[in-house]
Amino acid sequence: MTVLVESLLFSRDTLVSVFKVMSFTYAVCAVVLGFRTSARQGVNWTVWFVGLWFSVLLASFPTWFYSQVGFGVNGHGFQGILNHPQAFGVFFAPAVAFLAGKLLFAPDWRKSYWIYPLWLGALACMLLSEARTAAIAVASALALVIAAAFLGRPDWRSFLRRAVKPPVVLLGMFVLIPVAILEREALYLRAVDFIHKGQSTHAVESSFMESRASRIDEEWKDFEQFPAFGIGFGVSLDPAFRPVIDPTIGLPISAPVEKGFLPTAVLEETGLVGATAFTLLLLALFRRAFSNNELSYAWMFGTCVLTNLGEMMFFSAGGLGLYIWLLMGWATYSRTGRISAT
Repeated sequence: MTVLVESLLFSRDTLVSVFKVMSFTYAVCAVVLGFRTSARQGVNWTVWFVGLWFSVLLASFPTWFYSQVGFGVNGHGFQGILNHPQAFGVFFAPAVAFLAGKLLFAPDWRKSYWIYPLWLGALACMLLSEARTAAIAVASALALVIAAAFLGRPDWRSFLRRAVKPPVVLLGMFVLIPVAILEREALYLRAVDFIHKGQSTHAVESSFMESRASRIDEEWKDFEQFPAFGIGFGVSLDPAFRPVIDPTIGLPISAPVEKGFLPTAVLEETGLVGATAFTLLLLALFRRAFSNNELSYAWMFGTCVLTNLGEMMFFSAGGLGLYIWLLMGWATYSRTGRISAT
């Protein structure tokens, strides 16, 4: 409602902003209320999402042998059956977090041997896509879960303590730590190659500038020019931004805009007023997702949100953005969560 009022009064393209607010609200309400209703009815969505991950993984495997398909965009980032390596990596990032959480914190899941190849396949696909955003999101979300456990969830702390006790985990740590020490140079070179996406001539600074920094700088300049209410939800001051208007009804039917970094994009589009409302929404979602009894859902939810730091999909009502919202809705109202009577 806050952003809708802003769109009506201050947007540089009122029709585009209003239509985008409406489509986003409609889709997100359908997702959140749908999962809330299904949670009360005891529906377990795990099989559906795991089946989706399995399907994409198995269908993508043959494309590895056909570079014009599996590596069609840039020749070095694996994209499987999706249309871009970045999308492929982001697609599997929540799967990596969720399955790792189940393996570490849910002993019953360790008896299901199919989960091991699925998790390894999802992890391999995420890394082979060279999507740095996906890898950073998984690691950062785990850090959030650990921080939440030590700050206010003693039950989660017990899960964390038990996670490192199984013999397989201890044996893995015992084996991997010496290997990491002995092969530290090779691992360092591989990490640098992953950060640079195979372009070894680029420094970290130049790689960051090419991928995100220039766009962030433009968004910040727009925010400084319109700090209170922003330029309008879902619009851009870039000359290349040209909404498609239907000649018959005179309404916008398409207005694509690419924003790579969620915090500056929110400030640019909605200003301090909209950013405040967005922060309250995000805190409410995090509070419910992190009230879950299982760490795997919180880890997955955090991963979904943090992927928006590099691939902003939070306000996308379709495509990969809708997939991310389905996962966040599932994590927010999963069957193992603390669902209140109201």
